[in-house]
Amino acid sequence: MALPEDHHRRARTDRASQHRSRRIVTSSPLTSPARGSSAAFQRAVFAGFVGNGVFTVILGPTLPALSAKWLLNDSQAGFFFTAQFCGSVLGVILYGLLARRYGPRFALIGGYALMGFGVALLGAPALRLAQLGIFTAGFGYGLVTPASNLAVAAGDPKKRAARLNLLNFTWGIGAVLCPFLVAFGERRHHLDFFLWGLTAALVAFALSFVMVEIPRAESTPAASGPHARASLSPRLVTALALFVPLFFLYVGTETSFSGWAGAMALEMAGFRGGVAALMPSFFWATLLLGRASAPAALRFLSEKTLALSGLTLAFVASLLWIIAHDTAVLALALVLAGAGCSTIFPILVAWLTQFTDESASGWRSLAFGAASFGGAVLPKLVGTLSTHFGGLRAGFSLVALAISAMIVLVLFLHRGEAGTAPTAEV
Repeated sequence: MALPEDHHRRARTDRASQHRSRRIVTSSPLTSPARGSSAAFQRAVFAGFVGNGVFTVILGPTLPALSAKWLLNDSQAGFFFTAQFCGSVLGVILYGLLARRYGPRFALIGGYALMGFGVALLGAPALRLAQLGIFTAGFGYGLVTPASNLAVAAGDPKKRAARLNLLNFTWGIGAVLCPFLVAFGERRHHLDFFLWGLTAALVAFALSFVMVEIPRAESTPAASGPHARASLSPRLVTALALFVPLFFLYVGTETSFSGWAGAMALEMAGFRGGVAALMPSFFWATLLLGRASAPAALRFLSEKTLALSGLTLAFVASLLWIIAHDTAVLALALVLAGAGCSTIFPILVAWLTQFTDESASGWRSLAFGAASFGGAVLPKLVGTLSTHFGGLRAGFSLVALAISAMIVLVLFLHRGEAGTAPTAEV
C-alpha cells in the first residue's frame, strides 16, 4: 500500500514558508527538523531515552525478585506488565488529546517526573503500592514515548528511519544496562539501591526539559486552519487498521521476550536471582547492535525487506524458546529475538509518519496506545497460559502466533511492492 502526500500538505507547507518569511518564530520539534535552540531540545530527547529504556525493561530483570518477595505465580506476576502498560495506554491517550494545544513540554516534563515517582513506589513493602507505582510510571512512559519518537521523526523524511533507529539505539543502551544494574543491586541484597538511583535519573531528565528551550505549540503552522485535524478518510482508516494491530503485536512480542527471560531461566535451571536477572541482556545487547547497524543496512536493503527479515528471525527465536530445555538454547533464542526485533519498531514509526500526514497526529496516537496495550495484554496472557499449561514454553506459542500475524500485516501493507530497492537514505 502506498499513500502519497496530497495537495493539502503542500498547501500547508507553502503557507508555513510564507509565515516564516514575515515573522521569525521557532518551529516546533514535532513538525520540523531541529535547528538553533531546538538542538538542545533534541539532545535532551536522546539523553532522556536512555532512562526510558531502563524503565521499559525494568520488569524483566526485577520480576524474579518481585515474585519471590510476595510469593507470586506466573499469572499473578504478569499483572505487573498489565499495570505498567495500562498506565502507558492512558498516558498515550492524554498525549494525543493535549499535544497539539500544549506542545511537548507537558509530556516530557510531566512524563519523566511521573516515571521517577512510580519507580520509587516499586520498592514499597506493600504489593498494591508497588503495582500502583508501576502503573504511575507507565503513565509517564505513555506521555514521553510518542512525544520523543514524533519529535525525531519530524526531520528529513529520507533519513527518518535512520534517525528513529538512532533514537531507539539510545533507548537500547538503557535496556542493555538495566539487567546489569539490577544484578549489581541484588548482589548487595538491596534492590532499592537500583530503584532510587533510577528515580534520581528520571527526575533529572524531567528537570533538563525545564531548562532547555522548547518551542511553543502555537508557533506550529499546522496547528491551526481548516486542515488542523484530519478526517477519517478511507485512506486513513486503512492505514490505522494495519498500524494499530502491528504496534499492538510488536510491543507485546518484545515485552514477552524480555520480560519472561529471567523467569524462564529460573524455570529451567533454578538460577539464583542475580544470574537470572542477566538473561534479558542477551536480548537487549543484540537489539542494541541491530539498531546501531540499521542505518548502514538501510543503504542496501529496503525498509520492508529489513522488517520482514527481522520478523522471520523473531519467529525462529520463538520456536527455539518453545523447544528449549537448557539455558544455552534459551540464550540463543534471546540473541536471535533481539536481532530480529531491533529494527521493527523504528521502521513502523517511520511508516506511520509516512503513510499519514501531520494533521493526523491525533490519530497516530492510537497506534502508540495500541503498542502500550499490547505490552499490557500479551505478556499477561503468556503468564496465564504458563500457569494453566505448566510452563512458559506453552505460553510462548502465543508469541509465535503474534509474529506470524505481523508478517502477514507487513506483506499486506506493502502489497504489490518488490521490496528490494532501498527507501531510506542515511
